[in-house]
Amino acid sequence: MNDIASDMRGEIVQLIRQARESVQKAMELSEFPGLKKALQDADMMLHWSLWHLGAEEALTPEAKKETAHKGEPLTK
Repeated sequence: MNDIASDMRGEIVQLIRQARESVQKAMELSEFPGLKKALQDADMMLHWSLWHLGAEEALTPEAKKETAHKGEPLTK
């Protein structure tokens, strides 16, 4: 991917983080295993999108969630 302008990158990161919050909320509300798995897959792809943009350091979304449980918010 070519270098993208800082403003554009920031907006993309913000949109992806908002999408992850929505997906994570849907996972919490879901009672259907198939749907929950599909949402987990979507969360993983959004996580990797952030990682490719340099906005995530953890290699797995679970690592970030564990940190969040220690008082750090999922998004900044």
